[in-house]
Amino acid sequence: ERKQMDRFKIESADLGNIYKLKIRHNNKGLSP
Repeated sequence: ERKQMDRFKIESADLGNIYKLKIRHNNKGLSP
């Protein structure tokens, strides 16, 4: 739902300092 907070754990190689991270979705699932 809008204005809700979700938490994600992302593991990857060292990316250095991250300035911005964009997470997108494809509107699939039980409640897109």
